[in-house]
Amino acid sequence: MRTPSRRIEDIYDLVHPHQKSALNQGVQVFGGDTMTKVFAKEWELRKEGLREIQSYLKKIEGNKKRAVESINPLISVLARSLRDKLYNVYSEALSLLEFTCIQFIPMNGLYAYSSTLGDAVHETIMNKAGDAINDRRSASETMKSVKKILEGDGKREKERGLKRDERR
Repeated sequence: MRTPSRRIEDIYDLVHPHQKSALNQGVQVFGGDTMTKVFAKEWELRKEGLREIQSYLKKIEGNKKRAVESINPLISVLARSLRDKLYNVYSEALSLLEFTCIQFIPMNGLYAYSSTLGDAVHETIMNKAGDAINDRRSASETMKSVKKILEGDGKREKERGLKRDERR
């Protein structure tokens, strides 16, 4: 495992003032090492940081308090990482988005945050999906991810409908 070329203190100096609060929340929830990776110059470390976040989120599934503490920093990380110009990092961010939408939000009952997440990422997702000329891989993978997310949402709706029918 490589270590980031920047320290967390350096990253605080580099981010826009309105992002410092989100970075601070991310450090408190995911840890300084993970957030340093997310903000690293090296793409491999950015990708590793996203994997570490997903691993953390899997560990806390079902813990509503920790899930609520995690959702806003997670949304900030997703919004930033989905804008990454490198396909490998973007692809990992898409994987984290899928996990967030299909598993993390439903398992923790965080549906109220879905619109905040959508607001934070929809423009980037639409731009990537529509840029098949300049970036075919990202466009194709974006469409596959959107389809998975929508199919996952449809399955949840069917499950809710079945549970309602069972109660009758």
